[in-house]
Amino acid sequence: MTSTRGLRVGILMIGSPLWDLKKLDRARWQYERLDMAAKQPVDAPIRYGRCSSGGEWQGQYTMTLSRGAEAGVAYAVPCKKAVSTLADLEAEVHALAIAEGLVDSYGAPRWKTFGTVGVGFGDAAADVAPRLKEQWGQSFGFRYNLATTFWETYKQLDETAPVSHDGLLTIGWPTRGGSAEPIAFDLLLATATEPTPIDRRYASANEIAESLVNRAGSADYFRGNVLNGIRTHDDAAIWSALEAIRPAWLRTDRYEQVGERAGRALSIKSG
Repeated sequence: MTSTRGLRVGILMIGSPLWDLKKLDRARWQYERLDMAAKQPVDAPIRYGRCSSGGEWQGQYTMTLSRGAEAGVAYAVPCKKAVSTLADLEAEVHALAIAEGLVDSYGAPRWKTFGTVGVGFGDAAADVAPRLKEQWGQSFGFRYNLATTFWETYKQLDETAPVSHDGLLTIGWPTRGGSAEPIAFDLLLATATEPTPIDRRYASANEIAESLVNRAGSADYFRGNVLNGIRTHDDAAIWSALEAIRPAWLRTDRYEQVGERAGRALSIKSG
């Protein structure tokens, strides 16, 4: 197996894997594999684009990568171990997939149909590890689920998918929040989930709010993101739409700080 110098790996977190540790696998993943103390805010093209069809977030819109979205605030977290072989890279990818619920701890090697994991290679990594990039493409072709409609959905939205058919991230390399300085990783791993289009477009802020009120009965995913610093350019509009509907749960202490934070200007420049 081809080996190269140790490559620094970062995980791009755009939603609940940053802050929701109720799942044992996710808490263990953070503790064993990530340096959470070194997390840093970064720019990323994100939006509330996927309406969850089941589980704890049923009816709530969750975060997706979207090349058509204005830059929001996500977090990049370094892995504790460097990567030098395909086996090293696959281990980090598999751990991320388990934390995201894309595979079961004891499940099949292929991911579930709702999303995928992409890898970004920084300029230095592309130079020193061209074989690793090629090997990753081959591994990705084996791991993605043939039944997925991931790429077809992005075609419906007239948008290039954030992960290519050979498993590479197609989004721009993130920069540190509030600056033009690229994040200092050689490799970047990110989960991309399939959006839920409405008439071949993304849901509006009003439609997202209506789903939170009428289907979900809470905005806990949105709340978790906002209170933990994950932001999109749609946050203020979503909150305003919720306030216009005025569900009883929105007026509880649980949501007291959300509106004030959601209305703040983002701490990065628009993409």
